[in-house]
Amino acid sequence: MSATEAAALLGIKRTTLYTYVSRGLVRCVPQKGTKQSRYVRMDLERLKVRHDARAGHAAVASGALRWGEPVIDSSVTRIDARGAAYRGHLAVEMVARGASFEAVTELLWTGQLPAAVVRWPAPPLPFLPSALKGLLPAEAPPLAVLSAVVPLLGAADSVRFAASPEQEWLRARRLLRLLGAWVGAVQGPGRVAEALAQDSLAAGLVQAWGVKARGAAGLLDRALVLCADHELNVSTFAVRVARAVADAMREEGHPPPTVDFGLVALAAVLGLPRGAATALFAVRRAAGWVAHVLEQREQGHVLRPRARYVEAKKEG
Repeated sequence: MSATEAAALLGIKRTTLYTYVSRGLVRCVPQKGTKQSRYVRMDLERLKVRHDARAGHAAVASGALRWGEPVIDSSVTRIDARGAAYRGHLAVEMVARGASFEAVTELLWTGQLPAAVVRWPAPPLPFLPSALKGLLPAEAPPLAVLSAVVPLLGAADSVRFAASPEQEWLRARRLLRLLGAWVGAVQGPGRVAEALAQDSLAAGLVQAWGVKARGAAGLLDRALVLCADHELNVSTFAVRVARAVADAMREEGHPPPTVDFGLVALAAVLGLPRGAATALFAVRRAAGWVAHVLEQREQGHVLRPRARYVEAKKEG
C-alpha cells in the first residue's frame, strides 16, 4: 500500500506512519527506480486490529484472535525497534555483558537479574535414556525426541499438580536442563547423562550433540538468551546475524528474516544434526513459556475465548 493508503487505513497522519516504521511495527519496501515506498498490508491490518482491540471495540475481538494478538497485560517482555527487553533489560545488552541463559531465565521468572553466576544443579534422570531406544526411529529429529520425552517427564513428576511457587521454579529449572540434555538421545543415550554433568545448559547442548567447534557453548548461550521469550519476529537484531542471503532478499524487496534464519545459520556453522535449529527454538522458548505461565497464575483468572454462534450456510 502507498503511504497515503496506509495512513488512511489506520486513521493516522503520515508522520505517525513513519514513526511506526522506525519502531519496526510496519515494514517498508522501497520501489526500485523511484523515491516511493510501499507498506506491507499484513502489518498494517495487524496494527489496526491491535489498536481497535485496545480501544475496547468488542466487534474486532475475533479479528484480534485471528491475528494471534488478543490484548493481555504482561510485564515479561517488551518488543520495540531496539529488540526484546526482558523485565526492562535489553536482550542484546545482556548478551554484550555476558549474561548467561540461566541468569536471564531467572530474570524472566522472578523479575530480578542475578548478580552472581547462576548454576542449575543437574537433576536426576527419572528413567533411563535407553528406554526410548525402541520407541523412536534412529533418524528422529531432536524436536521429535523432546515431544516424546516431555510427557514422560510430566508423568514421573510427583508434584505436577500440587507444586508451591518455590517448587515451580525448581521444576522449571530441572525441565530446561533435561530438555537441553535429551536433544542428543537418539545419537547416543549415554550423552544425556554426560550433558547433565556440564556446568550450563549451553555446554550441555554441546555435549548432547557432540559439537567439536571451538566456542560453540558461548555461541549457543547467546542464541538462547536472544530468543528466551517470544514475539521476536519483529526484532531488529535478527538481521545482525543474517549473511549475504539477507542482503539479496532485501534488494529484491522482500521483508527482513526472522530470528529463526540466524538459528539455522548457527546450526549449519556448528555442524549440528538435522532439526537442531527447531529444537533450539523449543528449548529456548521454554524459559519464556514458564514465565508467562507463572504470570498468568498470579493474575488469577482463566483465559478462554468465547464462541459466537453463526448459522451455517445451506448448500443448494
